[in-house]
Amino acid sequence: MPGLDRFDRTDLIAFLRVVDARLTRPGTIRLIGGAVVGLCYLPTYQTRDIDYAWADREVQLAISEVRAERSDIVVTAQTGVYFAPYRHEERLQSLNIPGLTYLTVEVPERHDLAIMKAARGFDRDIEALERMHAVEPFDLAVLVQRFEETWVTGSQRLADLGFFNVIEALFGEQGATAAEKMLDQLRQCPSSY
Repeated sequence: MPGLDRFDRTDLIAFLRVVDARLTRPGTIRLIGGAVVGLCYLPTYQTRDIDYAWADREVQLAISEVRAERSDIVVTAQTGVYFAPYRHEERLQSLNIPGLTYLTVEVPERHDLAIMKAARGFDRDIEALERMHAVEPFDLAVLVQRFEETWVTGSQRLADLGFFNVIEALFGEQGATAAEKMLDQLRQCPSSY
């Protein structure tokens, strides 16, 4: 693996197993981003790193030790700020990765992940969502609801435009128009979340 700048599912699992081998008791890591795409939905998808939203202290120490000793291993980064739908933590899913003894790997539900990727709006993120959608279509109404539940910093209008851009890439122009109408209805009758 030395010199690689992109890692696939096999590399990601190998890294998680190395971290697991350092643990002496159960620990949890919550992954987000491209690593989740590669681990869960598109086995050939490659990412530059493993972004995680949270990890137990012992898991963080194991990651630091592995990174210090192994220059050939996947780069990790704890993400301080990311945009996710309200209460997405309640929908986290645990991965069943063979060979892990202590490490629990949690990932966002696929619609929550889509909202996180859409918030970034990078071409690579949109392409990943299109590939995921081709394998198993997203539910448009769920995406709209989750987007409405996402706290936006900065311009709401810019966030809306980015979201509709992603929806159009996934569902076409008619889907984007339908999503806009659904979002308008949700905003006229706000929920109590």
